[in-house]
Amino acid sequence: MTDPLTAFVDLVQPIAVPFDWSTAKGAQADFIMDTKTRHTGFVGGLGSGKTWSGSVKTVLYALGNSGCLILVCAPTYRQLRDSTMREFFSVLPNELIENFNKSEYELKLKNGTEVLFRSLDNYDSIRGIQAAFIWIDEANLISLKAWRVVVGRLRQPGFPHRSAITTTPRGKTDNWLYDEYVTKPANNEKLNRQRHTFHARTRDNIDNIGEEYIEDLEATYTGEFALQELEGQFVDIIEGRVYPQFERKYHVDWFEGEELVFEDHLPLYGFWDYGIGDEGALWVAQTVHVPEHDSIPIPDPDNEGEMMVKTIGPSTGLVLLDLILESGQNADFWIGTVQRIEEGWKPFDKHFGDPAGEQRTVTTGKSMAEHLRQAGIFVRSKKVPNDQGRLIVSKMLNEQRMFVSSNVQIGIASFTNYHWPLDPDGKRKAGSIHPVHDWSSHPQDGLRYGATGLFPPRKASKLDERNLNQQAKAPRGGSGFQGIKKVDW
Repeated sequence: MTDPLTAFVDLVQPIAVPFDWSTAKGAQADFIMDTKTRHTGFVGGLGSGKTWSGSVKTVLYALGNSGCLILVCAPTYRQLRDSTMREFFSVLPNELIENFNKSEYELKLKNGTEVLFRSLDNYDSIRGIQAAFIWIDEANLISLKAWRVVVGRLRQPGFPHRSAITTTPRGKTDNWLYDEYVTKPANNEKLNRQRHTFHARTRDNIDNIGEEYIEDLEATYTGEFALQELEGQFVDIIEGRVYPQFERKYHVDWFEGEELVFEDHLPLYGFWDYGIGDEGALWVAQTVHVPEHDSIPIPDPDNEGEMMVKTIGPSTGLVLLDLILESGQNADFWIGTVQRIEEGWKPFDKHFGDPAGEQRTVTTGKSMAEHLRQAGIFVRSKKVPNDQGRLIVSKMLNEQRMFVSSNVQIGIASFTNYHWPLDPDGKRKAGSIHPVHDWSSHPQDGLRYGATGLFPPRKASKLDERNLNQQAKAPRGGSGFQGIKKVDW
């Protein structure tokens, strides 16, 4: 008996090349075969087949609509190349390809359909495109502004206009994706007809990823984090987070929602976690003058269960403008990344990073830090207690003096995902002193290296005193971070 998906493919457009997509089932198959809904979303846990399902859905549209233009997007160039495109071409039979322009990332099929692969690092660059179908992979890592620009490209005449997103969920509150695909459709009959979301669990894809992989994930994620990362559910996670006070309304963009932008007159900093043999992270940040304002609501130490707000005087704050998060990259990649940033903005004033970067690698006999120094990139690396950096970050968040650009969705997600090991009740596991090591720990490690370097605490051990009590000058018109010694490097 022919499986439903193969039958559907035959119905869309009979072709000579056999397709074996019989492994799609449940939410995967429902998402792929929904051709009537204008905007569909596939939201799933880790390993639930999101990118594969998006690839299949996109190929089906391409085959059924000869001569159309399709736009395939991912948050970053590397993610587009290493994940989205890799999966797409594993699904698309070579026999259907007319040609592929590797330099332009443009594909033409034998039926006249064209596919453009684009990174959303600079989403304004796609404004002139008129597409019939759009697929955005890992949509939770792009901004609402980027999504609106991309969806606005659905205007090619003569074709049914469809868009698809595939993503892991990232909270409910102040989450544009949840608002656009869940909240608004639930309260608007027209949007309810135009937008539909399919949810999948990691375990639903066991036939393709195996029991061992799932067991490893289940050992890592518990409580509400398991609901998000394994069950594919939108949940607001507070319990167990390292920084539970982080909220989009306080910490994303500037006061009153004013968009954060690069300021040429302010110093530029790089915060590094090299992630040798793992994911590497580089934050691009600036210090900025923060006017007098109120803190976020914080627990009142004198009244249990009560919250209080403090007045914070004029001070120095930290704005996080960009985050480069990549796995398996060598020194040449990171050197090139720094050079591109400096060409686009300005030279970095200082870099702060992971002391592990001084360890030599087997392949080159040199450390990552050595490679960077040879390229004129000097990263200050001082070993300090892990909790020291986290306390500085926590204090800045409490006092609303740390801000993340809304264009850096993966950086925002790293704050909400960074968490402690949890017990079966979803509480922080007793005795745990290190957060869970996952993708979010790398940008957060880089952040605490930068926070400790720029804003060292008053008290330091004699071993670290000389290194900790060093700080760049505050921006003109600002003042040093309260409670922090202000000493030039």
